[in-house]
Amino acid sequence: MTLPCISIQLQIPGGKGRYSVRKDFCSFDGKSLIDDFSNVEFKRGEFQDDQLRFEIALTPLGTKEIEIKICQVNFKDGQPEELTCQLSYG
Repeated sequence: MTLPCISIQLQIPGGKGRYSVRKDFCSFDGKSLIDDFSNVEFKRGEFQDDQLRFEIALTPLGTKEIEIKICQVNFKDGQPEELTCQLSYG
């Protein structure tokens, strides 16, 4: 895994931090979280109906503008699928 990445983990109940499934997202929309942004901040998230939705704040390299994106990861048969994001502000 190349850092920084968004890591989605399904924790094992009572497993003291162990997880059964993990998927790392190190880029999206053709941009690398490590090479194309000076700051990436996870804001909030919720899991509902086989879907993880969260908000992230991104500062692209070379700018001071902050982009807020609403992202989601759908789950199928307990496995995380692809990450999709939409611009909310910026």
